[in-house]
Amino acid sequence: MGRKKEEQEEYTLIEFLYKDLNYIESFYSQIFMGDIKKILKSSSSSQTALNSVKGSAGVIGGEIQSSDENKEDITEEIIPHDNKILKLFEEISPRFCNKICEAKLNGLNKFHGLLEITDYDITKDQFEFIFSTGLLETLFASGDVQMPQSAVNSGLSIAGLIKMMLQFQPSGCDIILTLSNKDKILLPLEKQYLCMKSEDIRRVYGSKLPGEWNIIGVLNSARRTSTENTLDASLYEAQEKVMEALNSKRPDYVLKPIIIYRKLK
Repeated sequence: MGRKKEEQEEYTLIEFLYKDLNYIESFYSQIFMGDIKKILKSSSSSQTALNSVKGSAGVIGGEIQSSDENKEDITEEIIPHDNKILKLFEEISPRFCNKICEAKLNGLNKFHGLLEITDYDITKDQFEFIFSTGLLETLFASGDVQMPQSAVNSGLSIAGLIKMMLQFQPSGCDIILTLSNKDKILLPLEKQYLCMKSEDIRRVYGSKLPGEWNIIGVLNSARRTSTENTLDASLYEAQEKVMEALNSKRPDYVLKPIIIYRKLK
């Protein structure tokens, strides 16, 4: 007689890299008329005990049976955790975009692609160490590394340009998302919403994360400077020139990420 093969239910597991809890709780409360912190699930169980008493020699032989039933109420406290996120975005179902031109500007979109992370705090510390060793000047003096022509024309040393750039560089983390058509989008991160410390990400994976990831967020065009002659605009333009001198181009679009995740195989 053959043994019946048991069917196993397959689960799709999600690995989260980033979860902006403020956005998640706000969107959830808007869709479901309130946020949810925990779920109480009640159930009851019963147990029956069968008792028997046999007759003694002084009475008519026989057996008397009685039963006692004990009921117990059970309450389970369930923390929704990531299930709340899955439920929210299943309900919203944001638009999936292969290209930037398919996305809604100032709207909720979903992208898929490669990620490269930059931690500006770590970068600053690394350059401070390089400056202290004099290694940068040695590399350019040897001719192994060529200085950009725009930097040569400015009259500043490469160290001077980098130090100027670092003064304007923000703290925190950014991710560059590269789509399948090579479009690039800037993702500014808030470190407290990373599911792994940024230094651990760099230590384990390096700057380029393995595999492709899904990102849901709000797409905006990159910052544009004001036509007014303000100090803020002048500083921003100076930073742009330094970035151009270092052959580093900013993406034209910024995606405020809400969740970054991938499905595990």
